[in-house]
Amino acid sequence: MLRDALEFVFSKADESTNPRPHIIQTGRRKVLRVLNGKVDETEIERPSLIREVETLRDVMTLVATFKGSEPTIFVSEERIDVVLDNDDRLEKVSMRLQHSPQFVALLTLAEGRQQRELVRVLRTRLAGCVDNKDFLSIVRQVEFDVNRGSHGTVNHTGESLGRSVTMEARTKVGEIPEEIIVRLPLFQVPHDLATEMVLRCAVTVEPESQKISIEPTGNVLAVERKRVMSEVIELLESHNDADATIVSGRCEVSGLVTPA
Repeated sequence: MLRDALEFVFSKADESTNPRPHIIQTGRRKVLRVLNGKVDETEIERPSLIREVETLRDVMTLVATFKGSEPTIFVSEERIDVVLDNDDRLEKVSMRLQHSPQFVALLTLAEGRQQRELVRVLRTRLAGCVDNKDFLSIVRQVEFDVNRGSHGTVNHTGESLGRSVTMEARTKVGEIPEEIIVRLPLFQVPHDLATEMVLRCAVTVEPESQKISIEPTGNVLAVERKRVMSEVIELLESHNDADATIVSGRCEVSGLVTPA
């Protein structure tokens, strides 16, 4: 009993010389500190976190955990971001979108490739993407010739170089088509976003440089990219169990940290 009484007396004496604050939680992010009769209000910094996932299934699984918190989903051709921004926490779930190797390869063909290089790309990175099954054989058999004479015509297989020399390209297995249809996915991953683009492409043969170029015609590429992104948004809406707001565009949110 005496020991307890002495400890009580010493503790009161310690508090009088080294007063400790009384902390009162008044909300999820506010704390009142009472010290020597003075009240100080302190705001607690909310936790923030960013997480990276690889598939749309992973995104929607995490979105479901935000139900009732009104998250926002930002959709762009570079990434899909789910942002939860409220008094409790600031959190972002992100999935990076990468263009498919087929799409990247097609874009490089617009500047023209030598015959051997083009055959390699058609056999590997664009295998199965061209509707015309004979196109690869036609490209293999293209011959570039120099003819003497005077020609005044210009088309996709030849052009006049002057009054005396004309170069042209021809093939023994069939005419070089002016257009082909190419079907390929816009995105490499994930598999649940493997929507195909259907692109009408112009084929141009340049006899002087002995190059062949393949390039989407008109605005077909922009139209198809927009269609694919619309389908991505529709897919997100069909799995939107958390009643999230879906926005087309990039996410610009600061104050987030990536977990170690």
